[in-house]
Amino acid sequence: MDAMNNKFFDTIKEYKKVIIGAAAVIALFGAAEIADEAAHNYFHVHGLVTSVNGQEVTVSTRWLNRSVDFTGSPFNAENLQPGQHVKIEKNLQGMVIDVKPEGGPKLPPMMRAERPLPPHLAAPPAPPAAPGVTPAAHRRPDFLSRYTPSDIPSLTANPVDDYRVVLEGTIVSRLSDEDYLLRDAQGNEIILDADDDRPVPLNEQLRIYGKTDLKKDGLEIDVKFLEPVI
Repeated sequence: MDAMNNKFFDTIKEYKKVIIGAAAVIALFGAAEIADEAAHNYFHVHGLVTSVNGQEVTVSTRWLNRSVDFTGSPFNAENLQPGQHVKIEKNLQGMVIDVKPEGGPKLPPMMRAERPLPPHLAAPPAPPAAPGVTPAAHRRPDFLSRYTPSDIPSLTANPVDDYRVVLEGTIVSRLSDEDYLLRDAQGNEIILDADDDRPVPLNEQLRIYGKTDLKKDGLEIDVKFLEPVI
């Protein structure tokens, strides 16, 4: 009888060791996964938006809630809504550098915050529209209204980076696969960077829509759209 009792208790002890070991492994795995999730969420916050307060967004992830501050980032937090799933990417400094809404309520596209234009690039007030309706076939793309008329001397005298501008002139030569030389009516010149497959006509009067690109060797215009001047 004593031998049977000893064997029974030995078996209980073995099972106890196995159960304790398994519990320790599960606890360790859970802690490691939570720690990995927390570290991952510092750079990549993926979950459900639970609240939006100004430029601060709270996102519920798999394990915890994350508060993401959009202040100083190129995105507007107010474009998000509670109940929407998002993927938010941050850099080492904690600034939001990418936002990908998915599912949930349909929202307008995330809009990058625009810096105010400097005085020399400020657009004059638009004249009142003429009566009548322009036929759809002759309407210009809506996004062109965000570009500000300017001229080559103003841009080169006060170079600024990443502003939408409109220039008029003639492309007089092709400098490389992507670079062209634009010359205005007064003989001022600036380099255009047209890095797509669209043909760029030479020796024609054109209206150029693009963004300023301030480089070490000078200012260039990154071409977004061009049209003939009629």
